[in-house]
Amino acid sequence: LIFQSIVQQYPDDHRRKFLYQLISREQHFINAINFGIERFVNPLRERKDLISPNDHKILFQNIDELSQISEDILEQIIQDDTEPQIHFASRVYLSKNTALCAAYRKYCNGLKKADCVLVGYFL
Repeated sequence: LIFQSIVQQYPDDHRRKFLYQLISREQHFINAINFGIERFVNPLRERKDLISPNDHKILFQNIDELSQISEDILEQIIQDDTEPQIHFASRVYLSKNTALCAAYRKYCNGLKKADCVLVGYFL
């Protein structure tokens, strides 16, 4: 619950808090996705005795691309040594919107096939 009078009284504080939450969430997402890449994607890429290169590609799809886009977004948001600005962050997301949507569309379109491959390893 946010009282409008409080938001109007301190709009910059509210925006700053939102921006830092956004940056924090981007950092957590990037850390999580990179942990998954280091822990599973890269080791399994080398273990052709466990998973074929084709199955690896189907399972992990474009995870590296998703990580890179997120890292680019975060880097652009915090590129300036001064305090990040919310209006600049929105421009960063707008500039990456096409690439971000295309990457997630590709990822989501491959989920069903990835599930089938994964189930095949457990049956």
